[in-house]
Amino acid sequence: MEAAMTPQTTTHPSEEKATEEFLSGKLAQVDIAKIEKEIQALWQSAAQGEGEHPANSVTRACALNFILYSEDESSEQAAGDLLDDITVRHPCRAILAILKPGKTASLEAWVSARCHITDVKARKQICCEQITVRGEAVGTPELASVVLPLIVSDLPVILWWHPTQLAFDKLVPFLSAVDKLIVDSGCSADNLQFFSELLKIISQKPGVSERKLLCTDLNWRRSLPWREAVALAFDRSHSEISPDYLSGISSVEVRYGLPEEATGSASASPGLINQALLIVSWLSSTLKWSFASARSESAATVVLSFAGATGTVAVKLIGVPSDQAGIGDIGSIKIRCEKPTAVMITAVQQKSMPGIGVSCTDCKTEKVDSSLSSMFELNEAPEGHLIDKELESLHMEASFRPAVEAVVEILGQLSKVGAKG
Repeated sequence: MEAAMTPQTTTHPSEEKATEEFLSGKLAQVDIAKIEKEIQALWQSAAQGEGEHPANSVTRACALNFILYSEDESSEQAAGDLLDDITVRHPCRAILAILKPGKTASLEAWVSARCHITDVKARKQICCEQITVRGEAVGTPELASVVLPLIVSDLPVILWWHPTQLAFDKLVPFLSAVDKLIVDSGCSADNLQFFSELLKIISQKPGVSERKLLCTDLNWRRSLPWREAVALAFDRSHSEISPDYLSGISSVEVRYGLPEEATGSASASPGLINQALLIVSWLSSTLKWSFASARSESAATVVLSFAGATGTVAVKLIGVPSDQAGIGDIGSIKIRCEKPTAVMITAVQQKSMPGIGVSCTDCKTEKVDSSLSSMFELNEAPEGHLIDKELESLHMEASFRPAVEAVVEILGQLSKVGAKG
C-alpha cells in the first residue's frame, strides 16, 4: 500500500521542526492514548512540503506490519539499526514493543519515520513509520492492548519474538492478530523449554487465534543450505548417488561450533547445539526413523540412536572450536550409507569460498567423487538478512513441525538421563 502526499496548509515553525525531526528518524514522544492521531498529524505536516522536504518529495508506504517484541531495553538501538535495513526492502509499520521490570506501572510511546532516498536529484523519499511502545511493570496483555490497535488492517502481521526465553502464555495476547511468528533458538538458554513452548504454539488449539499461525526459527533458516546440500547429494541429477541410498544410512555425524574456551566444558551453552539438532531431526522425521535413545558423551557431545528402515542409525553431535565452525553453526555433516554400496557423503563448510562443498567417498576403494554441487550458505548472515528472507513469504515449511517434534523428543530424553545438551 503506497500513497504520495500532497500539500495541505502552511505549517508553523514549531510544527515544521517537529516534522523535520520525525522524517529524520528522531523519536518523538506521543500521548499513549493518541498515537494514531499524532502519527496522522505528523504525516499531514510532512505532506505540506515545508523546510528540507518539498511538496511531493515524501511517499508514505506500508506493505506489512512488523512487531519486534523485546524485554531488553538496551536493544532499542540495535532494533532501530535492524529496522533501517529491513524497511529498505519491506516498507512497513514497524512496532517496537519493549517490556521491562520496574516498580511503577507505566506505558509510554514514541514515533519516528524511516525514510530512504529513491531519487537523489529530485530528493524523493520512501517513508514508513516506527512506533516504540515501552511498558514497565506491566504484563504482555497491557502491552498488547496498546500495540494491537496500531496494526494497519488488511496487511500481514509479523511478530519477531526477541527474548531468549519463549513463553506461550506471554504470546497469547498477541496471537489473535499475528500471521507469522519468528523466533531464534540460537539465542535460547534452555533448549528443552524453548522447543517445548514452540511446539505448543505451533499446535495451538482453535479458539486461541482465529488465524492460522505460521512459525519459523531463524536457526531453521540458517540450516537451509545444509538441508539443500544433503538433499541434492542423494539426487541423481546432481550426483552419482540415488535416493536408494537413503534407506541404507547407518550413521550421521554433525559438527557444530562452540566458543573455544567452552569446547569439552560444562560451560557450553545448551542453545549452541540447536541448529545441529534441527538438522538431525529433519533427517529423522523426513526418513521416518524411530527415536531410540540419547545420551551425553560429554558437555559438548551428544550420542543418539534411531531405528531406520534397514537397521540402527547411530548419530553423533560434536561441538568443535570456533575456528572449525561458527559459534552455534554447523561446520560439517558426514553420512555413511551401507546399501546399495558402502559410501560416505561429506558436506563441509568451505574456508576458501562462501559455500558448502559436498563429496562422496567409496568406503572400499576410498575413491572420492568431488563433483557434487556446492551450495552457497547463509550460516554467518546477519539477523537483518535472515529476517528479510522470512518477510518475503507467508508460509511454513511442511517439514518444520515434524522436526520440532523430534527435537522435543530428543531433548526430553537427554533431560531424563541428566544430559546438559
